[in-house]
Amino acid sequence: MVHKIKKLPFCILLFPLCLCSGTIPPKTVSLVPSVTEIIYAIGGEDALVGVVDPEGYPKDIDKPIVGRFSSPNFERIYALSPAIVFVESGEQDRFQKPLESLGIEVTIIAPESIGEIFDAIIEVGNIIGKGNEALTLVDSLEDELEKIRKLANVREEKRTVFFELSENPLITIGKRSFINELIDEAGGTNITSDIDSPYPVVSQELVINRNPDVIIIAHENGTNPKTRIGWKKTEAVKNGRIIEDVDLNLFLRPGPRVIEGIKIITYAIYGHP
Repeated sequence: MVHKIKKLPFCILLFPLCLCSGTIPPKTVSLVPSVTEIIYAIGGEDALVGVVDPEGYPKDIDKPIVGRFSSPNFERIYALSPAIVFVESGEQDRFQKPLESLGIEVTIIAPESIGEIFDAIIEVGNIIGKGNEALTLVDSLEDELEKIRKLANVREEKRTVFFELSENPLITIGKRSFINELIDEAGGTNITSDIDSPYPVVSQELVINRNPDVIIIAHENGTNPKTRIGWKKTEAVKNGRIIEDVDLNLFLRPGPRVIEGIKIITYAIYGHP
């Protein structure tokens, strides 16, 4: 049986027995770093018996590592005897049948917006018996988001942003990227929000012609936009609004650090949260 947590109202309670006081939560393996972050953020790490490589966050995880996001070790997972394994849709869809063939319950967590992240936090909390803690966390995140929105609404200017994921090829974000929503919430406008692809490859001429006010570099080992042919014409380079080497996991992991990601983008655009 597969449970899909995607675009569902958070009032749907999966595994309601976990909500009962004193009930032992199911042994859980997380193959999704964002779900691992959720579990730790709500104090549910005792339910975890294994995780994929968290790549530095949360720090000091003392759980068995069962592989990487794209290549988990099914023998290690089976040896941990989990009742539930959390997976992500897309690249991890192919793990569903092998896990089910081992008699393991699969729960798919696939939020695609900020609202769905909040729903996913509550659903994960319900599953591992931390429903109240999940609600408290979501309330806190919603309060922080409302503060950010109020500040964005009073700004007279709305600066344009180019968000760079790779220099060669030049990859950015389109309107179907989760990061596009974060830029909107931060009070900016993504210059490639009209492209119907989450991560399109674009030309340098497109960036120069669309003249972003801000450039965010979310990868390592790229060249500074100041040194690129033609980029000196952009408002971002003219005004020194270039943010380099940001933690990409803040933007690619749809989890509890989503507000922190919005604040970083806000700082990049306006110089303050």
